[in-house]
Amino acid sequence: MICERCGKRPVTTVSTVLVGGRKVATYLCDSCRAAEAPALERPCARCGEREGTVKLVRLTEGRRMVSYLCEGCAREGGRGRR
Repeated sequence: MICERCGKRPVTTVSTVLVGGRKVATYLCDSCRAAEAPALERPCARCGEREGTVKLVRLTEGRRMVSYLCEGCAREGGRGRR
């Protein structure tokens, strides 16, 4: 198989990504894989663009809901909520 991104080199990495709730397989060569932005270990639950460093725990109907927010989204969410 040939790399999906560059269309030149053979595939060395197959990964699965969630896109719109569906699993989509991506086939990349080493060069294109290295050029990708590093994946976030724990993306922000609101914006998804930055690392989630603030842990938010909510109790809803007796269930514990845990999410992680980046500092910017955590600051924005804290305004006017009391």
